Amino acid sequence: MSRSDFTFQPNVSIDDILLDPQNPRIRAGEDQNDCISRVLRKEEQILRLMNSIALDGLSTMPILLMPNGNGKWVVKDGNRRITSLKLLNNPDLCPLETLRSKIRLISKSNKENIPKHIDCLSSSDSDAIAKEVISRHSGALGGAGQLDWSAYLRTVYLLNTGHPSEYKRAGQYLFWAENNKIPVEDDFPITNISRFFNEDNLKLLGFDISDDQLEPILPEDKLIRMAYKVINDFYSKRKTVNDVYTPEQAKSYLNEVRSSAGVVSDETEMEEESNANRPFSTNSSDNSGNESSSTTGSEDNSDETDNSSSNNSNSNKGEDFNGSEKKSKRVSPPRKPNWDRKKLFWKGASCPVIPSSELKARNIVREIGKINSEDATLAVTMLLRGLVELSVGYHRKNNNMKDLTKLADNMQSSADSMYQANKIDRSQLDLIKAYTNTSRTDVGILNIDTLQKYLHRETHMPNKQTIHTFWDEICFFVKLCWQ
Repeated sequence: MSRSDFTFQPNVSIDDILLDPQNPRIRAGEDQNDCISRVLRKEEQILRLMNSIALDGLSTMPILLMPNGNGKWVVKDGNRRITSLKLLNNPDLCPLETLRSKIRLISKSNKENIPKHIDCLSSSDSDAIAKEVISRHSGALGGAGQLDWSAYLRTVYLLNTGHPSEYKRAGQYLFWAENNKIPVEDDFPITNISRFFNEDNLKLLGFDISDDQLEPILPEDKLIRMAYKVINDFYSKRKTVNDVYTPEQAKSYLNEVRSSAGVVSDETEMEEESNANRPFSTNSSDNSGNESSSTTGSEDNSDETDNSSSNNSNSNKGEDFNGSEKKSKRVSPPRKPNWDRKKLFWKGASCPVIPSSELKARNIVREIGKINSEDATLAVTMLLRGLVELSVGYHRKNNNMKDLTKLADNMQSSADSMYQANKIDRSQLDLIKAYTNTSRTDVGILNIDTLQKYLHRETHMPNKQTIHTFWDEICFFVKLCWQ
């Protein structure tokens, strides 16, 4: 790389500059609007940058462009700055109404300082651009300056530009997840868990390696559910490298991941290992339940085994798997009901896959995941009510359905459309209709209006059992709203 690899481009129109869908801070942007939404995930930082540009102008570090062959330019370094300029010149491009008003205020107060054309550097040499970009990115200045790249962002950039990366497999897995609408934070701890994503473990996660790329070998819905759990477990530190350090620990965790996604292992070794640790037969179906309970079961019960309903012949005859007489009977403690857990979303829960543009809904899901329901039941109830309303609203907007004003009516109408599209069965439709039957005024009978009463009436107080049961029974509907 040398200075001669770059050409000075004066007075380039902001409208002629496109955001880079593969930029590490954007990652898998579907279109320009989606790129803007992804940059806005760091709301405070981008507002600080806009204020800095509006007051003091752009930094002296040139924005790097590459021609796209259609008379436009693609940003190779400076996507946050270009996003800021686009929004300051046209706040209506912002998808969030609350943020849009703040941008309008910044723009209106500093209209003369906001450029519509800027000077840039360009190059058609991808290697030269890659070297220059990697050498940059130091000094965050609280978000107003050029931000450091985390190890994950650096990995994304290297993979996208065809350069070697020491965290290649982990990066490929995370990037696949983002392409399938699973959010991965910029500071995901890729360096700590990179060794976990070896070939054997990736196979258990549903991927073969072909031509140095990950190739799915399981149904997409199973892969997504597993990826959602793995990414959330490691980012939230529910799991750390110490939990998967040995092959045995990794296999145990992967069994848990596969089970949460409804993947039955066909590896004899894994089955034998499981049987060796379990001298008497158990009814595993009681542990997982149907789809609804398997994705929202008890956090406290995730490692327990239900022996109470075991009816196979070996157990009845008092024999072990080798046919020998059973010397003693293991007695397990009574299994807690699914609702009796600390949080609304249990450890292995498959949360709704919410698009990156829907920041409020994503923040609600994140906040719910942090709160202990027993200590803050009312807060969880308020957030859950908000999540249901946003989910139904998104479904109706996405399917061009008229707003019926009342949440109960909108919810029932959306469920009807799902039933007509064969996305839910009759029993699921009836369940949603039961929760939207607001003619039942007794607070002891939960419906969508009861949630509202919990928020606004001192005489109506929610309890953990009611709220957890409500979520467990409607979570399938909320997830479908976002599909």
